[in-house]
Amino acid sequence: EENTEKINDMRCWLMLHIDKTVSGIKWNTPFEEPHLPHILNVSFDGVGGKALALMCSKRGVMISAGAACTSGDNAPSHVLMAMFNDEARARSAIRISFSHENTVEECEQAAKIIAECVTQLRAIS
Repeated sequence: EENTEKINDMRCWLMLHIDKTVSGIKWNTPFEEPHLPHILNVSFDGVGGKALALMCSKRGVMISAGAACTSGDNAPSHVLMAMFNDEARARSAIRISFSHENTVEECEQAAKIIAECVTQLRAIS
């Protein structure tokens, strides 16, 4: 229970800090409904999820552009398509996973890097 609470707190912290610094966000993980505390899925308007994941990984933030079970698949997420019926949203989605071993400092750094990468990618689109 302690680990779950810590993970959920970090997830909420990251959501709030990204929300304050980046516009055009679509949260694919529910805020209030039951959810897995260690997974956060978010789409950024005008940014490809794969490009964002690659750019962030080069800066030390490991995120994914799709579900682990569809690694290497070029199709948009079938789950996000079923939820929202929006291919652009599905293709711009990233998945952030948390562990009880993560720290608030790591979340702070990740939020900063994600925001910077989104800004850079939007500037070149």
